Amino acid sequence: MTKLSKTDLGEILEIFFLANTPVSLFVGMNRSDAVQKLKRSPAGELLNYYDRITSRKERSELVIALAYAVLCAILLRAQDGDRVTVDATRLLWGEQIRVRLERSYIRSSLISTGNSPPAVHVASSVSVSSTVPKELLGPDGRAAASWRND
Repeated sequence: MTKLSKTDLGEILEIFFLANTPVSLFVGMNRSDAVQKLKRSPAGELLNYYDRITSRKERSELVIALAYAVLCAILLRAQDGDRVTVDATRLLWGEQIRVRLERSYIRSSLISTGNSPPAVHVASSVSVSSTVPKELLGPDGRAAASWRND
């Protein structure tokens, strides 16, 4: 597995401390040199390292930041086809990061990049009531607001 320098470790620690959402943590990690270095390692090696550092009873902030960096590298390698099963729930935001990345990967992989036209799926029609209410009803069934298009 790729070794990280003290500068790399400082970078991921700073990203970890400054992130205020799972998305901001992932974006910061993804842009870091440290995660790009880790991403060069085989997914199996990354998974073994992730399992080892996340199974510790006591983890410092540096170990947690490193675990997030390794998790991000594993998830990014999965996009390139090098998939392993990782327990992202070992980290507070791990599962949220995994789900977010998986959704963005699925969405972006559905975009047609070839010369062939994209497939068009036609939905069957849905019956809609012809009476459109002119007001919004509150929980008590009374009008909460109304609008008119007259």
